[in-house]
Amino acid sequence: MNKKRLTILLITIVLIIAGGLGGFFIYIGTYSKAEDKVYEYLKSDEYVEVIQEDDLYIYKPKSTRKGNVIFYQGGKVEYIAYAPLMYKLSKNGYQCYLPHLKFNLAFFDINKASSIKEKYIDNQEEIYLLGHSLGGASLGNYAENNIEGYKGIGFLAAYTTADLSNTNLSSVFIYGDKDGVLNIEKYEECKKNVNPNLSHEYIIEGGNHAGFGMYGNQKDDNEASISQLVQMDLTVNYLVSIWDND
Repeated sequence: MNKKRLTILLITIVLIIAGGLGGFFIYIGTYSKAEDKVYEYLKSDEYVEVIQEDDLYIYKPKSTRKGNVIFYQGGKVEYIAYAPLMYKLSKNGYQCYLPHLKFNLAFFDINKASSIKEKYIDNQEEIYLLGHSLGGASLGNYAENNIEGYKGIGFLAAYTTADLSNTNLSSVFIYGDKDGVLNIEKYEECKKNVNPNLSHEYIIEGGNHAGFGMYGNQKDDNEASISQLVQMDLTVNYLVSIWDND
């Protein structure tokens, strides 16, 4: 190969790589941003102390602490969009951890729960994993190889393709009956991947896919007939009813 052809080849390769990287950064740079209303849930009050450490919010209940919840955000959703949900869980006695996952995509930061557990949580305390959509699916994959120390896992408009059926993890599935994003056929198929004796399901009447956070409408989703806060309240009430009795 002569020098001219080699130069052309190298330039072509560089352009292809640059184009691919450019496309990737455009993709990850486009995400659903949290609504302004979430900021009131990033402050401490008489019920919950909110602590920010770098890209992690910790919600500490001022009442009796029942356990810990590590949350994974939905795909390409700003993590603080779930601040109201974390606040409501914490108000019910659970210390919640809301981390910013790399590129707003849980599978790029799938082991974040391990670092949170190691740094902040005593080995004797109960820990639950909770994720929305892609965050829930990623937690299922994470739990398959990191089962020790976890009591249960919650899937909000999500399911797991990883096989957790032979574990002692309790599982909670929650989704809205107006969800236009969740693949229901795949969801039903993947129910076999959790322990059937420790599995719980709740379908929220009037709820949709995006209603677990505050980030506005989501493409392909249906319009909810209840507010985001009502959907979160119903979600928290059900989770607490299960986890308090685990």
